[in-house]
Amino acid sequence: MEWKVDRLNFAPSANDEVLRVESIEAVHKNGDRRTLAGDYFFSTMPMRELIRAMDLPVPANVREVSDGLQYRDFITVGCSPTAEGEGAGRRFAEGHVDLHPGARCATGRYRFSTTGAHTW
Repeated sequence: MEWKVDRLNFAPSANDEVLRVESIEAVHKNGDRRTLAGDYFFSTMPMRELIRAMDLPVPANVREVSDGLQYRDFITVGCSPTAEGEGAGRRFAEGHVDLHPGARCATGRYRFSTTGAHTW
């Protein structure tokens, strides 16, 4: 990986009741830094690194638990697809997520549809 995210910057959401990620900061392997702003962010960071990267005060017990997490070669993907724009609120008829983790892991496909069929 050329770039590594090492900080999450939060800001109040439109209703000021919850915080949302406003931007991320990343460092290149050559030492260059960038701040990237956006409306949506999807994290693939290990939970331990995610907690450490937050620019918020994290309760000591949460930090302790996240620091103690051990990881395996396992990927969890959550999907809740809904249309935006012209078809706002309408659920997608179906879709899939292909996982290609590499030679050490089997490739899998998760399929979701309005009929509730979920297969590997």
